[in-house]
Amino acid sequence: MEIRWPNGNPERIAGIAADQHEGKGPCRMPGGGGFRAPCCHVASKYRHFGYADCERRVYPRPCLHRNLDFTGSQAATVDIMAKQRPRKGNRSILYVRVSTLEQLKGVSLDAQEERLRACCQMTGLELVSTDVIREEGVSASLPLYKRPGGSRLLERLNSGVTHVVSLKLDRLFRDAEEALRQTKAWDRAGITLHLIDMGGASINTASAMGRMLLTTIAGFAELERNLVAERTTLSLAHKKNHRQVYNHVPFGFDQVGKVLVENPHELAVIRLIEERRDDGWSLHRIAEALNEDHVPTKLGGRWYARTVKNLLDNGLYETAL
Repeated sequence: MEIRWPNGNPERIAGIAADQHEGKGPCRMPGGGGFRAPCCHVASKYRHFGYADCERRVYPRPCLHRNLDFTGSQAATVDIMAKQRPRKGNRSILYVRVSTLEQLKGVSLDAQEERLRACCQMTGLELVSTDVIREEGVSASLPLYKRPGGSRLLERLNSGVTHVVSLKLDRLFRDAEEALRQTKAWDRAGITLHLIDMGGASINTASAMGRMLLTTIAGFAELERNLVAERTTLSLAHKKNHRQVYNHVPFGFDQVGKVLVENPHELAVIRLIEERRDDGWSLHRIAEALNEDHVPTKLGGRWYARTVKNLLDNGLYETAL
């Protein structure tokens, strides 16, 4: 895609196809060359790009609605696309979040919000009543733009907000790559991230030291998430190997206390499924045959190809059959 500045000099930006502008190419500025376009929302399979005037030129910049995800030749365009006039002002937006598990432990959104408001008051950050994003029962393992509140946060950053305030980094991000990429885009747009409770101290990305600490903390946040995932996997494997209840009661077993006891009738159905699969039956055909024979699932519902696949992939049945 070739871009012409108002002075008529062409410049080419590698790796950005015209279809990322919905196949329409750049919009022409009234009365001359060059182009101007507001933040353009394209199909979800493409990335988001926006544009901003900078004095006499129109510089492309990354849209703040989505995380940047450059690969290959697109990586070379990040610096070009991030050029824009840094924002000024003290308007801030608060982000508070609790996961479902944290809700059960009594972690409060109100307590988080109270601390963030107090921080804004002490540091002189401007805050209006609508500049609070509350995310309840949502895990940070989801990327920020895929969360309902996170998506609203990214949209609000295009309305003149210059500060994002949150309690800890894990309220916003658990993935180090996402955290560093998103905060770097915010830095270039003149948006500062404030984390007010990082081991009893607060940090912000307005300084070089704050950026360095953020980089380190992001790595440890991802490490914590990966360690939790490993422990969960090991715990489930241990429970399966010892026939302990680990989730909902699987097909082929009944629950007696905290132990799984074999259900001979359902195990016979699993053997039939495996025999038909060995004979070359498709998953869909096996599911349809079970439905035609009025064989119920564990919850009494219909069989689907995915249901059959889950049974075949479950290592719990290796010692039972």
